[in-house]
Amino acid sequence: MQGEVALARRAESIGDRVKQRIKRLLGEERLTLLRLAPLQRAIGNHCWRVDDLRMTDRQAAEHYANERELDVVFRTIVRFFHEYKLCFIRETLGDEYIRRSRFLEVGDSDGLVLQALGKGELSINNDPRCVELIRRNGVQAHLGLGERLEVPDKSYDVVMAFETLEHSLNPVAFLEEMIRVAREKVIVSIPGVTRTIIHPRVRGERIGEEHVFEFHSADLLRLTTHLPLQPGAFRKMSVFAPSHRPLAWLFYRVSTSLNGELFGGSHRWFDFYVFDVVGGDQGVSARQSAALYGRPWTSWLRIGRGSR
Repeated sequence: MQGEVALARRAESIGDRVKQRIKRLLGEERLTLLRLAPLQRAIGNHCWRVDDLRMTDRQAAEHYANERELDVVFRTIVRFFHEYKLCFIRETLGDEYIRRSRFLEVGDSDGLVLQALGKGELSINNDPRCVELIRRNGVQAHLGLGERLEVPDKSYDVVMAFETLEHSLNPVAFLEEMIRVAREKVIVSIPGVTRTIIHPRVRGERIGEEHVFEFHSADLLRLTTHLPLQPGAFRKMSVFAPSHRPLAWLFYRVSTSLNGELFGGSHRWFDFYVFDVVGGDQGVSARQSAALYGRPWTSWLRIGRGSR
């Protein structure tokens, strides 16, 4: 284990040196423009413009309510992600369902999604700074943990957790609590990864801020067969859309290979799910289990566990 941690830190150090060399070679301003270009292209693919995004640059800067300083690229990612969350919720649930339903968000850091939906009922975070920011934005907020929600059973129609499950030391308990509180639907988004990753503890990091489990979509869906959840909708949000011009495409690919931080690190895409809270045994047959084990996760919805 110590060897793996040392290797990870060495790779991170190499990546930082590569980033600094790229900065010196291109200059800060030109590098920023190169980083922004595929992000702006991805935003344009949704027929949006950066200037039209509902979250402001100032709101993005204080999104995490901590000392972390976000550069313009990361602030734009935060704004894009906020817009996509709202679009996903409205497209999958519909305006009428949203109007008549009660919402709870777990791991919310600023309250702006609930505010935009006109739902100020409750948001929960384990960081007092986030709770204060949420309250300033007009949403009720409590200090608490996703694994132990101090909320009555079946008290909300929809329980949401965006980019929060990966911070939990016990993701099964986290999901079980969301299910206990939700009457109808659980909405989850997770970082896009090509394989499930379990991160080592980083000494000195505040518990709850670092990632622990990053699930590949196939593994998250396998996990839900042990819970009263049925997939109802799925979307993949691509944060970047690299240019097809050879040099720009090459720069993006080389940069993401050598130092993912230049282009969002683990935030190059997000997987979004709406799960229906259901009764009964959600396990699959032995044949389906074998198929899921050997096939890409996209085969999931073709073998009898709901539809997109």
